[in-house]
Amino acid sequence: GGSFSKTTASQFVVTNDGALGSPDLILNGAATISEGDLCIARNGDQDPDSPNLEIHNTFTIAAGAGAAPINCSGSTTHVNAPNGHMIKQGAADKTIHGGLDNDGTITVEAGKLTLSGTRGGATSEGDYVANAGTEQQFGEPVSIGSNGRIGGPGTTTVSANVTAAAGTVIDPAILNLPFFG
Repeated sequence: GGSFSKTTASQFVVTNDGALGSPDLILNGAATISEGDLCIARNGDQDPDSPNLEIHNTFTIAAGAGAAPINCSGSTTHVNAPNGHMIKQGAADKTIHGGLDNDGTITVEAGKLTLSGTRGGATSEGDYVANAGTEQQFGEPVSIGSNGRIGGPGTTTVSANVTAAAGTVIDPAILNLPFFG
């Protein structure tokens, strides 16, 4: 597959608009969002088939991307194994909204990434990795399967329910649980 680059400040939108089914944005090649944000969303209740973002290769959220580079609800971002890899770069905090199913790898290389959307019933079998000096935050409930991992040499903050199956590796250098006061 070819590459995909989002390089303008405006929003890139993929929605369903009627009862004919939903389009998906399928990224088989390397992809980068350098400015602005993506909105992959349902635009009504006519069809229960929500559009999805399918990541099958490296998807880089560059420093210049919007504060919420994936910012609409009603859809799911799938980071797919074996090669799906979402990388967050740049010092500025970023938040991912909408459903998230990670069966590949999500790496925070710089700054903080808040995962603020999950999809009920989906179990992520992938890795969530915070590099040294970075933070990943689980802001909504998530289920991690037995092949999954939450860790790395950075900080992981859990401010919502995280359900981890037997065998899940949980090994962050710093684990922050703010709800324990």
